[in-house]
Amino acid sequence: MAETDFGEDLQCATDLTPTMLTNSGLALMADVCCRRLSTPNASLISAPDERTTDMRLYIGSTLGRGATGIATMRSDATAALKADPRIFAVSLKFTAPDDLSFIEIGVDGVGSVGPFQLTLKVSAVRVEVLNAGT
Repeated sequence: MAETDFGEDLQCATDLTPTMLTNSGLALMADVCCRRLSTPNASLISAPDERTTDMRLYIGSTLGRGATGIATMRSDATAALKADPRIFAVSLKFTAPDDLSFIEIGVDGVGSVGPFQLTLKVSAVRVEVLNAGT
């Protein structure tokens, strides 16, 4: 199966690599989603007006609990992901234990050239990709 072409950008799921490596395809979309969901809103140095959200702030808090909390998390995450011009549409599914010690986010998205699916895990310290596919 051919890899979908989402363009190319610097690897930066958590930070830039020392040698400024690039990513493309599904790896790029995973990086984009991780970065958008682990960056405090309006704090991207290269684009301070961009919409992002730090999902790690919900871990262990009361903000994400109950139907209202899940709706707030979904709204924040959806807005942050859709603010990236490479993401055209996205649907999110959240699962978490009652104590919100972590959150798993199922991402079904359509990017600039095709669909992608990710499962992300949010902990107090990072957002990581558990599974990725097209």
